[in-house]
Amino acid sequence: MPFTKEKNMRKQWLGMMVVLCGLAGTVSATVVQTNILLGEYELAGCLSDDLVNDGTTTLAQESYAPGWIEEGSPSMLNDGKVCEPDDYWNGDVCSWNADWMTQYTLNTTTNTLGYDIQTIDIIGGQLNGGINRIECTIDYKRVGDTEFSTLGYFSYNPGTGGGTKLSLSDDQGMILSGVSELKFSFGVGYVIREIDVVGTATPEPATLSLLVIGGLLVLRRKR
Repeated sequence: MPFTKEKNMRKQWLGMMVVLCGLAGTVSATVVQTNILLGEYELAGCLSDDLVNDGTTTLAQESYAPGWIEEGSPSMLNDGKVCEPDDYWNGDVCSWNADWMTQYTLNTTTNTLGYDIQTIDIIGGQLNGGINRIECTIDYKRVGDTEFSTLGYFSYNPGTGGGTKLSLSDDQGMILSGVSELKFSFGVGYVIREIDVVGTATPEPATLSLLVIGGLLVLRRKR
């Protein structure tokens, strides 16, 4: 009887470890989209210290394609400003003749496990009541991936003028885990002002290791 009891406990612990290991490697997210419409001459605020902001230690590289943008510069998308100081007509990015994308490679030299993404904000809109719709496909790579996976296609078209903001979050607090690269693809004629990505370095699985050790100690005491 004692042997049977101990055997059952071992099975239970092994089952728990399998579940925990699976949870540690995968985040099952339900992405929540929140749309914000501001006044005709209003723009949503943005961050200057998020993961992809130019000059932060978490951003390793940024790239763009194609190489032509008719309005603004792609570097404006992560400069921590929705417009230039005292010039609200400047600061947007738009291509009138071709689809385009911007790609951010995160610093995994320091944070080798990548980054846990909590929110993604895309800010757009012309100030004169013009184009303010947002349509974007977001792709990502996790650490070790050789190809991109698609998070989804997201769109917001309020049908009336004003600054816009498309905000993504997750019902569990984390959209993605272990991310190393992000790619944002836009179509023709979308006026985009800023991209903010909020997150933290993916932690070492220390908690999981402690659980395994604790379980082994319990089993040893039962012998």
